Amino acid sequence: MKRMQQYWHQHHELLAVAITAFFLFAGALQYAIGWQYVLYLTPLVIGLIAAMTVLYWQAPATNRVVLFLVAFTVGLVSEMIGVNSGLLFGEYRYGTILGLALFGVPIIIGITWAFVTIAAWQLVSFSTFGNGAKIVLAAGVIVLFDLLLEQFATAFGLWQWAGGVIPLKNYITWLVVSGVLLSIYAKWAQQKQPSLYGAIALPMLAIFFWFMLLVR
Repeated sequence: MKRMQQYWHQHHELLAVAITAFFLFAGALQYAIGWQYVLYLTPLVIGLIAAMTVLYWQAPATNRVVLFLVAFTVGLVSEMIGVNSGLLFGEYRYGTILGLALFGVPIIIGITWAFVTIAAWQLVSFSTFGNGAKIVLAAGVIVLFDLLLEQFATAFGLWQWAGGVIPLKNYITWLVVSGVLLSIYAKWAQQKQPSLYGAIALPMLAIFFWFMLLVR
């Protein structure tokens, strides 16, 4: 029993990665054989991965909670302005799959903003670059992730763009807003070391999106 406890203490984060990857892969396979209910679990899946990412974030608990709420609020408000004005991202509308919405924006979108930026910060934190370079690199990673996310989301009806065209300013806004949030993490997170789960979360989801698009 003691050896099992030691093993869990040493490898629990890696096991969490493996379990998450298994359920993502299982969900994609179920969709591939025609079980389309999987798509409606998207908010739950994103919410759970976001929770795990914050849980494994190697920063003081108060900092994690406050920074998550800041990122959630900034992301949600940005999307509210975007959806209702078309000024920030372009002309787009959310579907019903993502669940409860506030002023046209599903609540899970605010959680997604927090998750994606925190996870990207974990990923680049494994590098030896200074904070400035890490912020630029992480913002670039986020924009690349959004390129795939947009393909997944529009293909499965999570949201739709006017005329079916994703404008360049969508990616510019992602770059700017994420850069602001990443700068806040760099200054205020007091992160001890990067999280393995957080670093792998975005690549795992990217592979999941790609596979879903492949079997669609």
